[in-house]
Amino acid sequence: MNTNIPATATAAAPARARATAWQRIAAAARAAIIYDPRDTRAPYGFATRVVARALGPKHAPAAPMLVHYATRALGLACLLAILLVSINLGTIIRDINDEAAILGETPIETADIVNAATPDTASATP
Repeated sequence: MNTNIPATATAAAPARARATAWQRIAAAARAAIIYDPRDTRAPYGFATRVVARALGPKHAPAAPMLVHYATRALGLACLLAILLVSINLGTIIRDINDEAAILGETPIETADIVNAATPDTASATP
């Protein structure tokens, strides 16, 4: 054994070797990862996450629920308005004709629609 080497130097040698080994391994790992700015691939599993979010449950705030009920109410109001106008159509047309007569204009003419699918028996006899 060499007696010229101090005892502290021999004790610190394994610790220094471990520290430099770690630095060499970390440097090799950093060198292995080469960043290429032209590489625009999505990360692994990205497409799955996008599809899961698109097809997953919708977490909507409370305001769209109010919009949903308001849309239903608007649709019901439109149907009710159409129903009431169709029920009172005869009265509406009569009032328009009365106003046209007062103003001296041509009244609205209505035509009765006859079902053309019924066979004409009078023309079928010889």
